[in-house]
Amino acid sequence: MSFIKALFILFFLVLLQGISSVLDTGSNSNIAVYWGQGGSDSSLAEFCDDYPQVNVVLLSFVTKFSSTGGFPSMEIGTRKCNPFPGTNLGDCPQLGQEIKTCQAQGKTTMLSIGGATYTEGGFSSKSDAINSANTVWQTFGPNTPESQHRPFGDAVIDGFDFDLESPATNMPAFGNRLSELMNGQWDRDFYLTAAPQCPFPDNNVGDCGLNAFTNGAPTGFNFDQWDQWTREESVSKNVKVMVGAPGSQDVAPSSGYVDAGQLGEIFEYSKRFSSMGGVMVWDASHLQMNPGLLGSIKKLAEDVLGTVGRVLIGQMGCSYCCVFRLGFVIFGL
Repeated sequence: MSFIKALFILFFLVLLQGISSVLDTGSNSNIAVYWGQGGSDSSLAEFCDDYPQVNVVLLSFVTKFSSTGGFPSMEIGTRKCNPFPGTNLGDCPQLGQEIKTCQAQGKTTMLSIGGATYTEGGFSSKSDAINSANTVWQTFGPNTPESQHRPFGDAVIDGFDFDLESPATNMPAFGNRLSELMNGQWDRDFYLTAAPQCPFPDNNVGDCGLNAFTNGAPTGFNFDQWDQWTREESVSKNVKVMVGAPGSQDVAPSSGYVDAGQLGEIFEYSKRFSSMGGVMVWDASHLQMNPGLLGSIKKLAEDVLGTVGRVLIGQMGCSYCCVFRLGFVIFGL
């Protein structure tokens, strides 16, 4: 994932089963960080210990929905995991323990699918998408009798993020099936997210493609357009939008990096919109090389964005998947 000059990512958040104490859907100062793609990453547990300000961690990435043996494959962090026999799916029990460590600290810990190396292009049919959703859920969601391989052992991730940087077909069927599975009789909330490109509208959509940030042409800071979309076009009128910031200059080589002072101005402008929901940072490894940035972001979020009132959270129907083309979307289920 890379950042264009707008520094803008969209984070839409809707809760369907009640407010979670982990990810506060009524707060305007949530902080989400991607973890797992930088060579200098500390362990996940160390990151969660060192950054109490972060309340959403997105593990990146599952690189294929369906690889050898019909199971997903993933490249997360620098630690190598031995694959389950007949698959490219790593068996990572230590990472599973660290996921539980982060969750015990009150962090919503999700799994991101895609990234710059994703090339599957979605699914050949709706039935293929549904079958893949079942496999992903059995692999990373709650342990069920249908589960075959559990890379994180008994750890259960809190949801899935789609960071697909090229058009992907039949994603609504995949997302709707995950929605159905997440909306079962569970004792916890689950979330779905997606990260299309920043420019409005996203011209790389395809079949409701979930397109993440890429090295697109620079655009202006267009929060007003996204806020209007949340009110007039979004399936849910309770969508929230988060401003995204690169963790260092290295991740935004095209003059996309801004310091805390400039972020303060962006937050001050954005807080006028009822859809404003907090801050996202890409990514953990760059954040760790930029001491002090996260503390500044947290203080700015609390001082500037904390003045915005809470929003009502409502329910959305099964047609929600098409909103993925317009933002980094989190749906609590």
